[in-house]
Amino acid sequence: MDYRHDRLDVTYYEGTSLVTLHQPDAAHPVLDAGLAAQDPGHLKARSIFQLAVATTYTQQREVDQACQVAGQALDLPADQRIGPITQRAQDLLRELEPWRGRPAVEDLR
Repeated sequence: MDYRHDRLDVTYYEGTSLVTLHQPDAAHPVLDAGLAAQDPGHLKARSIFQLAVATTYTQQREVDQACQVAGQALDLPADQRIGPITQRAQDLLRELEPWRGRPAVEDLR
């Protein structure tokens, strides 16, 4: 996920840094651009991008949208669920904790 057209692509790092800084409005378009550049066959990279996008929605309190995107991110074969995907999913669930009990959050859990 670091290269596009044989050139280093830092959209993932830029986008996730903005998420970490709780700047979802700035992060979302960067992550969307990075996700759009990912080949559909790169399931792991797409999943990680989608979990970052889901986090931007959580930070914007768009909980249902966050859960929908996260569900898509986690809809991949078990052998593709590498440690970083599991970790980011757990991090997202922690961010969604204030909305525990909400149907979308419970479905994601």
